[in-house]
Amino acid sequence: MIKHIPILTICTAVIVLGASAQSERAGQLFLESLDEESAANATFEFSNETERKDWSNLPARMHKRNGLSFGEMDDAQKIAAYRLLEAGLSSQGYGKVAGVMRLDDVWADVVNQRRAGQGSAMFGSGMYWMAIFGKPDAEKPWGWQLDGHHLAINFTSVNGTPILTPMFFGAEPDVVLGGPYAGWRIFGAERAKGLAVVHALNDKQRSAAVLADKVPGAIFEGPVAGGALNTMEGIRASELNDSQKTLLWSLIDEYLNNAPHDVAETQRAKIIADGEENLYFAWMGPLDEDANIYFRVRGPSVLIEYDNVFAGPPAGGKGYSNHIHTILREPSNDFADDLLRKHYAESDHHR
Repeated sequence: MIKHIPILTICTAVIVLGASAQSERAGQLFLESLDEESAANATFEFSNETERKDWSNLPARMHKRNGLSFGEMDDAQKIAAYRLLEAGLSSQGYGKVAGVMRLDDVWADVVNQRRAGQGSAMFGSGMYWMAIFGKPDAEKPWGWQLDGHHLAINFTSVNGTPILTPMFFGAEPDVVLGGPYAGWRIFGAERAKGLAVVHALNDKQRSAAVLADKVPGAIFEGPVAGGALNTMEGIRASELNDSQKTLLWSLIDEYLNNAPHDVAETQRAKIIADGEENLYFAWMGPLDEDANIYFRVRGPSVLIEYDNVFAGPPAGGKGYSNHIHTILREPSNDFADDLLRKHYAESDHHR
């Protein structure tokens, strides 16, 4: 029998608890909403690293997900799942997640018009999977994952400290070109802030920042390419003036602030502690406002990439490709790996 948790109970729990405790309580309520079969699909041991670290931006037909999809959930389970996402993200991050899932319904309709039935078979807001790893507990490692087309959020909590990387977003279309949602765009700020940084550079600075005239075919640090960017390239933040640094930090914060304030501030502090001389901004492609672009920000504690994935403009139009991929990673601490190493080294039951 499916357990229906009162909606007011779920919402109130998210509001009254602190940031870390919010996620723990929301995770417990999500688990309580599951029947036996759903729980069997949605839950995994935290030690199952193969499953916990398996994510992809590809459609479900091209990359099989385990977990419980939104298409399989009843209404009470969906409400509990969204409250879990809301607890683990900032309002900005939650809005972007909801936008990507809704945009996949728009994309399904576009593909259906081209190839009857094919869009609904591959895309849509029902084709996103939730998985819980371990049991929500402030004293033990646990986590959750949301995984589907153009979206992967990996939440890991170690001793009550949450980490939210890798965090992947994508959009196709980046800008909706027709229909009731024409003009809709989720990731305009990322693009605009990247362009603002490169346009603020002088000729000497730009020669250091621009690595290539053409954009790459994909981001370098996708799901199967972790560790591909070990070499620091571009212009150092220490070589920027104060106004340029402000623009760079506005770009970085656009990514960090998808996480709750305390999580974002913790990673921000790490980036600052690494030193400006170890923080790099790099660019590939033209500098035009209406062109395909690629940029990244790289430091010991941060990796950001943004890319127009296809070489050409939208069908029948001018301008940049209407398909983007973007990611935030924390080198060495994705999936809370650094925290887990410390936890296992210091915990008596792991010695």
